[in-house]
Amino acid sequence: ISDALEKYDKPKNTAPTFPAWYGFKTKPRAHQLEALNKIYEQRAIALFMSMRTGKSKTVIDFACARRMEGLADRLLIVCPLSIRKNWIREFDVHAPIPIDAHLLDTARKLDDWLGEPHDFKCLIVGVESLATGKAAGLAEKFLLSGTRTIMVVDESSKIKNPRANRTRVCISLGLKAETRLILTGTPVANGPIDLYSQFEFLDTDIIG
Repeated sequence: ISDALEKYDKPKNTAPTFPAWYGFKTKPRAHQLEALNKIYEQRAIALFMSMRTGKSKTVIDFACARRMEGLADRLLIVCPLSIRKNWIREFDVHAPIPIDAHLLDTARKLDDWLGEPHDFKCLIVGVESLATGKAAGLAEKFLLSGTRTIMVVDESSKIKNPRANRTRVCISLGLKAETRLILTGTPVANGPIDLYSQFEFLDTDIIG
């Protein structure tokens, strides 16, 4: 049988890898580079990485490379309110290109910020704020202001409850983004059902 199989052409591995031309601002660790090679050009991505293993750096390098190739023009990050400013610090440390980050506050401030010229804008929204319609509407406005948007839900275990308003809002917003990522280092507490809403955000038809 093995001799017979040798007669057939084996499919070549054509999976895209992270661009070799990309200039990292900070050197990635082996597991971060492995992740980047696996997720580049994907549209629904889950980074289940332990705490303090550099999920945010991985996302920043992914988003910057996509922007540099013209494959992304907006970045929306949804995370707990307590860590919003962490993302701004991470941009300063790891982003090789300028990122204009804005913490969602009021509609007027968002309009003023959107009107300012910048090559790569990032809106950072507290997941708790999405329980109200106002923040959700402003986040949607930001997504629709671009044509090739990336949406990230950091600490995605915060949207594991399918009955929660913020979960439903995140899933709805995700439909308006071209690329979606979830990040978490929190172990599954109650079995696979904890992952259902997180994966529905990635793709509403992800399990058929």
